[in-house]
Amino acid sequence: MRKYATQISEYSLYLKSIINHTPPNIICLKYSVFLEMAKKIGSEWEVMILGIIAGKFVIHPPRTSKEKVAFMTNAWSKVKESKNAEYFIDATANLCDFALKYLSTDKAALLEEVFQTFKGLVSTSFNSEQVIRGLEKLIRQLLISTSSTVDILNIDSLLPLFDFFSDSVKQKLCSTLILSVINSSKNISDPVIAHTLIKIGKY
Repeated sequence: MRKYATQISEYSLYLKSIINHTPPNIICLKYSVFLEMAKKIGSEWEVMILGIIAGKFVIHPPRTSKEKVAFMTNAWSKVKESKNAEYFIDATANLCDFALKYLSTDKAALLEEVFQTFKGLVSTSFNSEQVIRGLEKLIRQLLISTSSTVDILNIDSLLPLFDFFSDSVKQKLCSTLILSVINSSKNISDPVIAHTLIKIGKY
């Protein structure tokens, strides 16, 4: 049994190395092959591979909207069931980045579910500190793209998550959110978002 586990681990690392060193445009053409290979080594390794592929898709996405939606739907259905905090965090960050950049619908629904999932993980058998650091990483990564800020502010479950952070981290995230909105070319006409920004400014 131990020998089999070792073989699976070695195969997984080998597959991970291949994907990491394969150009994104090639991954885009052959990603279904990689997914089939990942399925053979267990669900958690598959989550890791899905996260890496999602990161590649941020650079070079599938050509059609149908392919983008199909990948996102399949990937998130598997990632959200993960019991490995590290794989979950890394995969979720890349999937959200991909979705915000390339999917035209259901962004709010996705982010709402992601944030709710993070909230649930804090009280599970996961390493809570690791999950909170992952949530901070996710929010910071999403804010790299200023066009995604308004989408994030539309999520009802976002601000309650800030209560999990220390005061210093909370203040830094709030400052980043506000600066991201200021630097964005979008005008804020939605009263709900305006109210959210006022609440953030009070932290």
